[in-house]
Amino acid sequence: MAVKTPFEKIFPYFSYRWRYFDGEYSPYAPFNKVTFYPKDPDVEDFFKKGHNTSMVNSVETINLQGIDKGGPDVVAVDILYTESISSTVYVLKTIEIPEAQRGDGFGINVKIDKRSFGTALPNDQLDRQFDNVPLQAKAQEITANRLMYGNYVHKYDQSDDLAIEVNVQNLSARDNGPAVKTNRTYDVGVAYIDKYGRVGGLLSQKGVEVEGEGSAFKTDFTYLFRPQLTAKIKSDAPSWAKYYRYYVKDVSDEHFNLSAFNVYNDGEESDSNSDNVYLQFNSTDRNKITDDTILIPRRHNFDGTEVIFEKQSRHPVLDIENEAPDIVKNQVNERSVVPIMTFIENRGTIKTAATGSGGSHTTGPTSVGDSTILLADESNVLFTPEASSLNKYISGQDPDETVVFDVASGSTSSGLSDQTIDVSSYGERLALRFQPANESDNNSYKTSLLLVDSITFLASGNNSKRNVFKFDLGARIDESGSVIPGSGLDKGGHRFTAGDPTMTLKLYKLGLSEEGAEKLKGSFFVKVPRDVVNNTNITKLPTGQTDFDEDGKVTNIKELNFETEPIAESNLDLYWETADTYDVETDHGKVNSIKWSNCITTVEPTNKKVYLESRKLLDKFNTVEIAKGVRVTTPEARYAQERRKAGIIFSGLYNSKTGVNELNQFNMALNPTKELEPNYGGIQKMFALDTNLLTLTEDKVFKVLADKDALFNADESVNLIATPNVLGQAVAYQGNYGISTHPESFAYFRNNIYFTDAKRGDVIQLTPANGQMFPISSRGMSNFFRDRIGTASKLIGCYNGANKAYILSMQGYDPNDVSIGSETIPSETSNVTIGYSMRTGGWTSRYSYVPESGVTLNNKFYTFKNGQIYLHNSDTAARNNFYGVQYNSEVQFIFNDNPTFVSDWLTLNYEGSPGWEAVEIKADQDDGVITGVRVLDDTWFLKEGKYHGAIVGLQPVYIVDPNGTPDANGFYPLIQDGSNTQTTAGTKGFFEKVRFRNSGTTTKELFAVSSEYYISQS
Repeated sequence: MAVKTPFEKIFPYFSYRWRYFDGEYSPYAPFNKVTFYPKDPDVEDFFKKGHNTSMVNSVETINLQGIDKGGPDVVAVDILYTESISSTVYVLKTIEIPEAQRGDGFGINVKIDKRSFGTALPNDQLDRQFDNVPLQAKAQEITANRLMYGNYVHKYDQSDDLAIEVNVQNLSARDNGPAVKTNRTYDVGVAYIDKYGRVGGLLSQKGVEVEGEGSAFKTDFTYLFRPQLTAKIKSDAPSWAKYYRYYVKDVSDEHFNLSAFNVYNDGEESDSNSDNVYLQFNSTDRNKITDDTILIPRRHNFDGTEVIFEKQSRHPVLDIENEAPDIVKNQVNERSVVPIMTFIENRGTIKTAATGSGGSHTTGPTSVGDSTILLADESNVLFTPEASSLNKYISGQDPDETVVFDVASGSTSSGLSDQTIDVSSYGERLALRFQPANESDNNSYKTSLLLVDSITFLASGNNSKRNVFKFDLGARIDESGSVIPGSGLDKGGHRFTAGDPTMTLKLYKLGLSEEGAEKLKGSFFVKVPRDVVNNTNITKLPTGQTDFDEDGKVTNIKELNFETEPIAESNLDLYWETADTYDVETDHGKVNSIKWSNCITTVEPTNKKVYLESRKLLDKFNTVEIAKGVRVTTPEARYAQERRKAGIIFSGLYNSKTGVNELNQFNMALNPTKELEPNYGGIQKMFALDTNLLTLTEDKVFKVLADKDALFNADESVNLIATPNVLGQAVAYQGNYGISTHPESFAYFRNNIYFTDAKRGDVIQLTPANGQMFPISSRGMSNFFRDRIGTASKLIGCYNGANKAYILSMQGYDPNDVSIGSETIPSETSNVTIGYSMRTGGWTSRYSYVPESGVTLNNKFYTFKNGQIYLHNSDTAARNNFYGVQYNSEVQFIFNDNPTFVSDWLTLNYEGSPGWEAVEIKADQDDGVITGVRVLDDTWFLKEGKYHGAIVGLQPVYIVDPNGTPDANGFYPLIQDGSNTQTTAGTKGFFEKVRFRNSGTTTKELFAVSSEYYISQS
C-alpha cells in the first residue's frame, strides 16, 4: 500500500514576513511557485480507477532556502503558508534571529516535512502588497491611535515606454512538475519598487514597434520538457527604482483533460475512413463536456508507439450519448452469439431468384458467394410463428420500428406490398447460417455465420399471403462475432427439399458478452470529426479498443489524450504576482526566469515532449485546483505621482497594551484615506484635539471626527454616532479663515489656538470649546499685519507659557513694500518677532530674537536656533541675550493726551530701576525746527521714588540780516546765524514719541512713564 505524502492532495505555497524590533510587521514577500510534483504516470492504474491517479503531490519534504533575514532591525521571520483552496494565510513557524546574526546578509534555510497550521493571519494582510507611506506630506499627526498625514504626495512618475522581450526556457531538471500552460497567450508586466518597498504602477508593452518585443507572448502547442516564461527588459529603469518584479496575466478559462481508451468508427468496424468517430470516456468526466465543447488531441499510442500531436487540431463535439449507441455496441470486441430461432426443412423451400410481389422464384440450390437467401412457404404452412419471432427480435432492438411482419391475406399477391426492415444498425446484430441435422454433413453444408443487413417479407406468384422471407447478407463473422475475411455464403448446395441432407437455417442474435457489456458500463460517448488538421504526421484520429486476455486482464491499453478548449476568456485585467524580486543594479537588462506556473505538466517519458497539463488533483472535475497565483494586481490608468492636497491618509492601529503596532501599515486595500472639500485649498496643519482631528486648510478650519460620525438634525444640531470608519464627518468651523500656507504659525495652549491667515492679513484666535474665531490682529495692529504678513516667507508661531503670550515671528517680509510706506518701526529689517498677551488682550512686545521654532514645556519656554535649544525667561542668564547675541532692551511710548492741540512737552518721568535712558524723543512738529531733543545732561533726578528729567533741544540762532531790505513796516528780515544754536526747553507737537533703552544685562524694571506738557501758545 502506498504511503500518503503530507501534501498529497494539496497545492502548497510559501512566503515569509519580517517582525521588527518595535513589533511592526512587513508586508508578505511574494509567494513561491507552487511546490507540486506529480507521481510518475501509471496508465494501467488510470484505466482501472477511471481517473489520473498520478496527479497527486509526491513531495515528501520541502526545503525553503535563502530566506532573506532583512536588516539589523528585523528580530524574527515568520514562515507563511497557504493553499490553493484557501485565501487564508497561516504562520507555519516563527524563526527568532539572534542579535549577533541580524542583518548579516546570510539567508535562512527551513525544512518542512508535514502539513501544519499555525496562527491564521487577517485576510487584509494578503491584500497589503506594500505600504503606501507618502513620499512627502505637509501635515502629520497621531489620533485614534493611528499615524496620519495630510496634503501628501504618493506614487511615482515613471515612463510608460516599457520595452520587454518575453520568451520561454525549458526545465529539464525534473520531467513532470509546475510549468506554464502551452497554447496560451500571456501578458507579462513589470512593476518597479523603491528601496523602502513601495511598488510603482504596473507597466506592460502593448504596442510593438520592434519585432520580438512586447508583453504579449503565446506559448507553442507543445515543448520539449516543461516550459517556463522568461523576460528581458530592454528599456531603462526609473531613477527611483531599487528592485523590480514581474506579473503575469492569464485570461484563459479552465480546461479539462480526458482520456479515451476505446475509439469507435461511426459506421462499420471496418470503416476506417468514416467522417466521425465515437470516443468512449469515463462517466466521471461527464461534466467536463458540453455540446459546445471543443476537444483537442494531445497524444495517443494506438499504433504501438507514443505519438504526440505537434499542433492544435480542433474537434467540435457533434453528439453526446450517455448510453452506448448501437453503432458502438456493434464494434465492441467482446461479443457472444445467441440463437433466437430456426427454420426447419419442412417449413420452407430455398429459392434463388425473385422478381418481387407476384413474381416467380426458382427453387435452389444455394451457391458459394450468394449474398441473398430466399426461404419460401410453398406448402402453405404459413410463416406466422417465424414472423412473430422476428418481430420480437426487431422490437427489442428498435422499439420505434413501425413495420411489423404480417402474413396477411389478399386475393392475389399483387394486393400485398413487401415489408422490408433494415437491421444492419442494430446493437445486437442478426446473423444466420445453414446447419445440417447430422454433424457428419457439417464439412459440406455448415456455413460460417453471416450478418443480416435487411429482411424482406413478401408474397410470390399468385399467393394471397406473404410467404417468402428474403435475407440480404453482409460480412462473415466468427463464433465470437468478429468480422472475418470474405463475403456471402462460404458453402452452397442447400435446397430444403426431400432427398437432400436434412437442413436447418438458424438465426442468431449477435450481442455483447458479459465482458463487452461491462466494458461499456460507466461510460459516455462523444462523436467528433475524425480528420486531424495542422499535423503532418497524423491525419486522422485513430480507432481501436483496449485489449484483454481470456482471463479479463488488460494486455494492451490504448489511450487517446484530449484536453478541452476553454469556452471563454476572462475580460478582467488581472496580473498575478510571480515569485522573485530582482535587483535593478545586477539583474536589469538580463534574461530573468519568471517563476510562475498555472498547471502541472507531464512529459512523455521517451521523447520528453509535453502532452498532459493538469490543473486539478486526479484530473477530476470537482477536485482541488491549482491557483494562478496567490496575489493579484491590476494596472492603474494614468499612473503618475500625485499630490492629494485635501486628502488624509492614515496608518494601522497602535495599541501598546495588546502589543499591536501597525503604524507602518498603509494598506490601500483598506482605503485608509479621507478627502476634504478641495475648494478650500490644501491641508496645512492637523492637530489632535479632544479625540478629534483639527484640520486647517488654506481657507477653512475643520473638525474631523475620529472613530465616530455625525448625524445632523433638522435644526442643524449634531448627534455623535459610532462608526467603523477611522475618520468620520468633517465639520467646518464658522468663519472664513484658514491658515493659508503657513502651518508653522500654529500654536495651542489650553483652550485657545492661534494661527495666521496671510491671505487675509490676519492673526486668528480659535476657541474650539465654543467654535468661535476672532482676528486678534485687529486689536490695534490691523495695518501692521496687513502690510507685512502677506510678503513674509515664514510665520513662526509658538506659545510662551512663562509670559502667557502667543509669539509670532514674521520672517523674510519686504520692509520696503509700498503698503508699509512711512509706517515703519525703529531699525526695521525683514524679520520681526512680536507677542500677544492673553491677559491684556493686546500686542504688548516686540522681541529681538528670530527663532526657528518654539515650544513650552512644563511652563518653560524654549526656542530653537541653528539646531540648538534655548531657554527664555531665565533669571540666571544675561537679560536680552538671545542666541549668544547681546541686545539692548527698548520700550517706546506715545503720548497724545490732548491730540487736538499742539503741546509743549517739557519733562519725562519714570518709575522703575535706574539705568534707563531716553534714546529718542520726538514730537511731530519738531521737524526742521528743534533738533537734538534729549534729557538735559542725560541726567535723571530721583525724587520720591520717581526719576525726573528735563526735555531740552537745540534751535537755530537768528540775527538781523545786515544786507537785508526793511519791509514796509521798517523791519529788517532775520537770518540764521550760521550754525549757531541755542538750547531750548521742551519739544513741540500734537504727540510725543519717546524710546527708552536699557543696556544692562540684569533685570531692569519699568513700571510707569509720564510727561509734563502744556498747550503751546506759539
